[in-house]
Amino acid sequence: MISRTTLVSLLSLFLFSNAYASTAQPTTEIRAYIKDIQTIRLELVRLGAVFKSDYAFTDYIYQHKDSELQLDKEYIRLRVYKKTNWNQKKYLLVHKIVSQGLTGTLPVKKYFDSLQQAKQELQNEYVCAFSFYRTGWEYLLDDNHIFVEAIQYLTPTIEVVAPDKKSIDNLFSKLSIDQVIEHSVPYLIQYQYIHETFPEFYTLFQDFGSV
Repeated sequence: MISRTTLVSLLSLFLFSNAYASTAQPTTEIRAYIKDIQTIRLELVRLGAVFKSDYAFTDYIYQHKDSELQLDKEYIRLRVYKKTNWNQKKYLLVHKIVSQGLTGTLPVKKYFDSLQQAKQELQNEYVCAFSFYRTGWEYLLDDNHIFVEAIQYLTPTIEVVAPDKKSIDNLFSKLSIDQVIEHSVPYLIQYQYIHETFPEFYTLFQDFGSV
């Protein structure tokens, strides 16, 4: 029987040949909890941040049908956009390798016109483990790309993508933010909400074969 690691590698290689190849420079990406969305949005404007857009989407997290990925290290995510001003297709499939502090690497990043096309890439080897919805507000402040988000099941958060950690630390200091998140959002959803709140229902999520 082919191991889960081998299957993940094969999936990555299969998709990467046609995937979007990013040419962006390495960046730092940090997410933190916030107490109130509206307060943070007003503070960002006071600091000179420029509001760019609002957005909404649902993330579907997939696991191999015979074994699980450790979601604090990597995950396979199908994102379905409900609202966005970004110039892209509605369906986005990624395989993300999580890096502490740094922006995670994306061996797979591919857009699709339909849900059927996206799911075909999973080759029936993966099933949807769970899903969650989020809405967000995008800002730019100097070199900081900022996302204030309301994520289903979680306390509101702010994510900042910047050239270096110092820029983010400086912004967080101005906003009086000190609750930095050490894990990926899928990890938090799975272990903090599903495991702790509904442990008896967790196995049901593993049986979801479609979104």
